[in-house]
Amino acid sequence: MRIAVHIPVALVLTLGLGHAQAQTPAAPKGPWFGLTLPGGTRAPAVLVGTRPPRPVAVPPGDASAPEFDAAAIKADVQTIVQFAVDSRARKEVGNGQMWGRISGFPSSDTTVAWAADQFRQAGITDVRLQPIARDARASLWLPLTWRVTLLTDPAFGPGPEDLVLESALPVGPSQIAGGSLTAPLIYVGTASAAVLSHLDVKGKIAVKRGAVGVFNLVRLPGNELSRDFSDCGNPCLNIGGRDGWFPESLLDRATQAGMPNAVRVRVDLTTQTFRGLKAVNAVAVIPGRSPDTVVLNAHADAWFDGAGDNADGLAVLVALARHYGKAATPPERTLVLVASAGHHTPGINGPRRPIRAKRRSRWASPTTRRSCRRSSIAGPPATA
Repeated sequence: MRIAVHIPVALVLTLGLGHAQAQTPAAPKGPWFGLTLPGGTRAPAVLVGTRPPRPVAVPPGDASAPEFDAAAIKADVQTIVQFAVDSRARKEVGNGQMWGRISGFPSSDTTVAWAADQFRQAGITDVRLQPIARDARASLWLPLTWRVTLLTDPAFGPGPEDLVLESALPVGPSQIAGGSLTAPLIYVGTASAAVLSHLDVKGKIAVKRGAVGVFNLVRLPGNELSRDFSDCGNPCLNIGGRDGWFPESLLDRATQAGMPNAVRVRVDLTTQTFRGLKAVNAVAVIPGRSPDTVVLNAHADAWFDGAGDNADGLAVLVALARHYGKAATPPERTLVLVASAGHHTPGINGPRRPIRAKRRSRWASPTTRRSCRRSSIAGPPATA
């Protein structure tokens, strides 16, 4: 799970604002007041150097553990990411703008089935696929198609074309009546009560004050698609770092030129709410020498490629299966390895399912220990 500092800066779409009295600005030297364009979502946010990963330290007396070699784990990460890439290619959701390993969809089931197969290949004989029935009250909102377009204005400079913000990502439960909305933008900074008390945001895109929508600027490097922050207005869209910098800077330039309300944006959005989804976990049991049980969970689902959330954790869980599945001596405690669904899908709680089932299973124990969290690549394998 990525932990990031989020500065909740917001851009607000407004309706019905006239242009302020224009000053006499200098003519822009290029399109969009000469600002550098954001550059899309393909450029990497972070350039990774050539430093090799830190090797795993095997406890003294343990056999060598090639399954924890960085190259082996990376190969599994790439395999897991490919399941998400395939989801995008076959347009599993809408037109393919939203993709991933999505619980309740084939991409998640394929990933979990792969994990179960890896557990079997590791020599674990007790491997099962565990179905999960979704909470009937739950639903999953997903955007099917969308586009956020900054609209050009001759006053912004010679020859600019409309600009699509590629990192824009609608978040639930956003809806647009008729599927399209065009309005001016207004900058509201952190959108705190102290700031908003000085702004008239009625009929505009603002936070919980009658606005017609919110752009949530996510202060992270690059131009990342971000789904972690949601429910900030209707419609609410997260905007990546470089894309967010551009309209913010454009509003500054337009205001300096005496056109504070000239920046306009069009948002196009279609959505669907899914109910009655089903998913599966993969559960592998390695019997131990004591009645105690340790449950290790890594969720298999993800939004987008999901390399760091959670392909890496699932790859480490598979490495643990290979390490303990081949051991000549049983571990001290029974190990239950769970490749779970439902981390990102409301109403499908994958980690909860095997814990609830423990009372009906032969690996149940009154002193069961649980560790239902993502695996970590760093550090040595735990002594079971």
